[in-house]
Order: sequence, then C-alpha cells, then structure tokens
Amino acid sequence: MFKATNKRMAGGWDIDRIYVDLGDADIIGDMFTGAIADYNRKTNAALRTEILAAATAVTGAKNLTDTLTAFGIKAVEVGARIDFIAVATDVWAAFANLTKDQVPWWLGGGDNLGLADGNGQAGKLGFIADPALPKGTVVAFDKRAVNWFERTPPVRAQALDIAHGGVDLGVFGYYATLISEPKAVWKTTITDAPGV
Repeated sequence: MFKATNKRMAGGWDIDRIYVDLGDADIIGDMFTGAIADYNRKTNAALRTEILAAATAVTGAKNLTDTLTAFGIKAVEVGARIDFIAVATDVWAAFANLTKDQVPWWLGGGDNLGLADGNGQAGKLGFIADPALPKGTVVAFDKRAVNWFERTPPVRAQALDIAHGGVDLGVFGYYATLISEPKAVWKTTITDAPGV
C-alpha cells in the first residue's frame, strides 16, 4: 500500500489599507492572481524536487537523443512508457540549434519546437524546457508512476492588521506527491554537447 503525506504551501504579505479602502477592487484580485501564480511555481518546484529525488539514474548518455533512446529502453524493460520529459535550458538550447541532418531519422516529420513557450514535440514525445532544472539535467516519467494531489485553487485568506493599518493577504494550499514506481521515473545529467 502506498501512502502520500499532505504538505502545506503558503504565502502572504501585508499591504496598506489604502489599497482596500480607496483603491480599485481589481487591485486585490490582481494581487491574489499573482499570489496563485507564485504558489504554482513553488508547488511545481516541490514536485520537481520529489521526482528528482525518487528517479532512477540513467548513465552513459552523451546527448539528448542518446538520453531519449536510453529512457525508451528503460521504459520497455519495466513495462512503462514515457509520458513527460523536462530538460534543462542548456539542453533545450543545444537541441533547438540542431540542423535537420544532425538529428536521427525518428525525429523527422511532424515535430515542432515552441520557442515562445518552451514546449516541443519530437519523435512523438512531448517535452518542456524547465529553467529550474540543474544544467545538463533531463528527467522523464510514466505519468502512471507519479501522482500529484493538490487542492485547487488554493485557499485565499484576508485579515485586518489593525495595529499596523494594513491588510494581510494570504494563499494557503495543500498538496501531496505519490511516486508509486521509481523504476518508471528516470533522470540523467548530460555533460557533453547536450543536444546532438
């Protein structure tokens, strides 16, 4: 039986009452929107940290295409599939700069690279550039092996800070990660030319 422990994530700040008393009501809404975006970045970082800690290390890959091949072999060995791939930005940049004749045949046709949003698809594999991953890092997993539970949206709280003439705004959330099969979660660090 697998267990996941609930964890908390919170954020908050004190703002001057003037923004509530005399300001536009949209200001508070915009502050909560920003707080939720920041909360999402923090919970994504928490998920990334837990995945990297549980992942099975794959060694010997010299570049991204070697890594994808190695991950594919590991997936077949354990009866898994690759559903998610994240790469460090240096790996993304090296891969994006490859010419058509530098990539293997299986990366041809229908592939795309979204330079605007850091998403791409190659060889029927979707992947993202993750600026928080350490240099040279590639991580992938079978989504059946990683379960993320989160109360969405996070709870919004607002309280008066009368003694200081302010209003406390806060966002509180709860999440849990369950990695049921670490053999279906892989990571590597590329030290050579990351994209070739």
